[in-house]
Amino acid sequence: MKQIILKFSRLLLCVLTLCASLVLTGCGGGPKSSDPNAPNDATNATKNSFGGVTLTTSLSDLTETGVTFHGEIVLAENYTAESFGILYSTEKNMTASSATVLPIVDTYGTDFSVSTTSLKPGTTYYYASYIKQGTIYKYSEVKSFTTEDLSVPILDGVSELTEGSAVISGKVILVSGTSSDLEYGFQYCQNESFSSGVTTNEITFIDSDNKFSVPISYLAPKTVYYYRSYTRLNGVYVYGEVKTFTTLEHPYNIQTDLNLSSAVNLSFSGSANCYIVSNGGLYKFKTVKGNSSKSVGNVASASILWETFGTSETPELLALVKAFCYKDGYIAFQTADTFKEGNAVIAAKDANGTILWSWHIWLTDQPQGQVYYRNAGTMMDRNLGATSATPGDAGALGLLYQWGRKDPFLGSSSISENVEALSTITWPSEVRSNSSTGTIAYATANPTTFIKFNSSNRDWYYTGSSSTDNTRWAESSRPKSIYDPCPSGWRVPDGDDDGVWSKALGSSSRFDYTYNSTNKGMNFSGNFGSAFTIWYPASGYRFSGDGSLYSVGDYGIYWSASPDSYYAYYLSFFNDGRVFPSYGYNRASGFSVRCLQE
Repeated sequence: MKQIILKFSRLLLCVLTLCASLVLTGCGGGPKSSDPNAPNDATNATKNSFGGVTLTTSLSDLTETGVTFHGEIVLAENYTAESFGILYSTEKNMTASSATVLPIVDTYGTDFSVSTTSLKPGTTYYYASYIKQGTIYKYSEVKSFTTEDLSVPILDGVSELTEGSAVISGKVILVSGTSSDLEYGFQYCQNESFSSGVTTNEITFIDSDNKFSVPISYLAPKTVYYYRSYTRLNGVYVYGEVKTFTTLEHPYNIQTDLNLSSAVNLSFSGSANCYIVSNGGLYKFKTVKGNSSKSVGNVASASILWETFGTSETPELLALVKAFCYKDGYIAFQTADTFKEGNAVIAAKDANGTILWSWHIWLTDQPQGQVYYRNAGTMMDRNLGATSATPGDAGALGLLYQWGRKDPFLGSSSISENVEALSTITWPSEVRSNSSTGTIAYATANPTTFIKFNSSNRDWYYTGSSSTDNTRWAESSRPKSIYDPCPSGWRVPDGDDDGVWSKALGSSSRFDYTYNSTNKGMNFSGNFGSAFTIWYPASGYRFSGDGSLYSVGDYGIYWSASPDSYYAYYLSFFNDGRVFPSYGYNRASGFSVRCLQE
């Protein structure tokens, strides 16, 4: 007898061409299957003899995804081997078409070993050897092995917990071997069953001690979250124990018991949607709809919605307003210990957290009035929301408004680029105007949501036709609207042919004027009035189709309260020197506002 023992290195998988319906059988009938729980070692060997060939196979190196089959093939004297191999499958009753084949192709060694690393963890596999002579196959009895289970990262827990963020840390128990499909991570969501809203974080960095620390953000305040670790390998997920953490209450919702008796009453001389604060201190105002005495409803609490410096700096929470509360029909607030200029919005909420109304707190030095020619009126020296009236200062840009809405949107932090000023919140996505979103009720309850135009009337306000509502802002011939965004004593100006700009100029016709390309705007001194500087910055605008910021440093566009069919009038100028004192455009656009003294 001459022994030929075949030795193999790790091989690529190759599918043996067999008939899909062929069941593993020998010449004399079906093979005998072993106990599925048989030991996964050399005692779990198979032996196959056929036509002068003996093939003995056993297992070694069993891991989560791999195993090595090894043994020997003995050929009778002067016998030429044809082909040999191993079949394995998760099905006990394997067929040639359902099994994976590891062929033995090297017939010139001593021992053979053939391996696979594409198995699934924690899975039972069945295997057998085969010998082929001519067109006839001989199979050994079927035996089994079970791959190792996966380990999952051990979660130490949650640290640095805030109202909207946390850090999840732990230690990875490494899987033996390597695989490009191996992944460690954790998941979190707001339901214990992990059936929806699941966020998955892969652990991409572990230190020399196999430890990890991963920050997560954009969490909801005062909310229970469920989290668990996982390991994925070759398509198999294994999950760890489910744990929980609860985020903190958001500082913007935490009421402080302020002493209202010592607070300055901002609404004493008249209620409004905007209150100017020029010094640090304790203030209060009535919870009535702006410019009226009508209650906003059953207020349960106050809340800050956002704060901004109007710059590229993101304010810390409570940087402008450090404390607030609702009490006895008033919202009270305390400015920061060091007074800072900027803008904030405070809301009144009902018991369900629905916003009933919101007010713009404008922290700036007291705006000055500038008398315009021809009894046109007295206008502010700055844009609504601006913290400066100085040419070339980004603080002079101010905030932007959709026509007929009382609540502002952020302008640019640059006088020459479309770079949105930073604030303390992530603003919600824009919505398209329809019968649900294009309403006063929706705009009131969602003051930070930009409502894009609808195609029927090119307005954020939805009617389902080309008609619209002209009373959201009011011309000077009527009482100031409850949605007018200007402070008490001021209002959005008229803007048609008899409006403030046309009247001051003595004409509503287009004209050319010097554009200041350095400071990005126009000084209308000598045109609108005699003040040395009547500065109008090119603040750009928010496009009605997507809410994006456009043309900062190139266009200056200023709303009036005057309707123009289903458009509204405005003043506009361009960096090429063109000025239009009275022009119309769709009301879903976000333009600047320059207030007129009442």
